[in-house]
Amino acid sequence: IIFKGNIQNGDMQISEHTAKGWTKPVSFPNTINTPAWDADAMISSDGKALLYVSERPEVLDLQLDDNPPGFHGHSMSSGNRDIFVSLKDDDGNWQDPINLGDMINTPFVERTPFLHPDMKTMYFSSDGHGGFGRLDVYKTTRLDDTWTNWSEPVNLGNAINTAKNDWGYRVS
Repeated sequence: IIFKGNIQNGDMQISEHTAKGWTKPVSFPNTINTPAWDADAMISSDGKALLYVSERPEVLDLQLDDNPPGFHGHSMSSGNRDIFVSLKDDDGNWQDPINLGDMINTPFVERTPFLHPDMKTMYFSSDGHGGFGRLDVYKTTRLDDTWTNWSEPVNLGNAINTAKNDWGYRVS
């Protein structure tokens, strides 16, 4: 997955590795890529779910300008960023995205979702769940087969998180 854009507006493209090399990148559909910032994507281990972050207008319920300087927000963010999932149908098309809901998403910034191959455990970064600084890494568990029922996120603690932005966490 390739990000093409800047910190205020960006879209995602996908390229596949074949025996002849990498295919030409193809943009995700407009249901996923919006005129806003869309990034931080990963495809689940079964290939059927695309998790990503979007700053689409319907999640902009709180602007960082409404807060004291340095209170919330990724240093490059202009607003709220939420985690979404798009599921692939039987024909291989990505469906309309689902917002992961209020247990995960806050009125502030969520970034870099990583769904463990168990398809239940997710790690992500947020500056809206409290924490040690700006973006901290959290762990949560999907409680059923929906994408909107999650356990309360647990901060991974000061062995992982600092007073700065901590994001991009992955488990090998």
